[in-house]
Amino acid sequence: MFIGDRAGVVRALDVEGKEVWKAYTGGAVYYPPSVTDDRVFVGSADGRVYAFEAATGRPLWIRRVGSTVRRIPVFGKLISSTPVAGGLAVQDGTVYAASGITHYDGTQVVALDAVSGKLKASNTTSGTLSKQVNSGVSMQGNVMIKDGELQFLGGGVYETARYDLTTLTCRNEVRADITSRFRTAFYPYYPAYGRYVSLEHRCPDGSTLCHDTAYEGSNAPVHRAAANDVPMQ
Repeated sequence: MFIGDRAGVVRALDVEGKEVWKAYTGGAVYYPPSVTDDRVFVGSADGRVYAFEAATGRPLWIRRVGSTVRRIPVFGKLISSTPVAGGLAVQDGTVYAASGITHYDGTQVVALDAVSGKLKASNTTSGTLSKQVNSGVSMQGNVMIKDGELQFLGGGVYETARYDLTTLTCRNEVRADITSRFRTAFYPYYPAYGRYVSLEHRCPDGSTLCHDTAYEGSNAPVHRAAANDVPMQ
């Protein structure tokens, strides 16, 4: 049995639960290791994929998935701003991994050779599928191979992120879903929450009805609806 923990430690246990070996990564391990043949593969919150020899724990190779080395505090711990937090999928000698947290900071998806760790394919653009409404895939769940595709929870308006297994081309269609009324255009940003973001809203009067804050990247614009002599609700 192979396990990983939030301290970044990977352990091999025998049938009695006794530790056979342990190895270390540079960040928390959120999903169980993937095992194939004589190798153990682990995704870490430091933005890397690690390969170990299954029998001894000897490191075989390490590959960075995230595009940056910047670290941020999350729940009291420092992790990469592009962590490999969704586990790994292994099939036909290929290790698939995805890194990132939110689409506007970038989402990276890679296919690695299981023996050497060399890059076979990558996708660094699915974090921005639509510049019109700044929508894209976020890395929000475990990586899996399903229906002949690489998939994981995509966050935002893309509930499931879908990629071609060979080229890693993103198969999600761009979701703009813009409708307009008067001079206001709305689109669903987080449909699971039933929230909407206003692209533009103009009213003849400036008194405040209500307001809400929506964020994209480091900006936090406040959107207001206004009408004449209507009290706050």
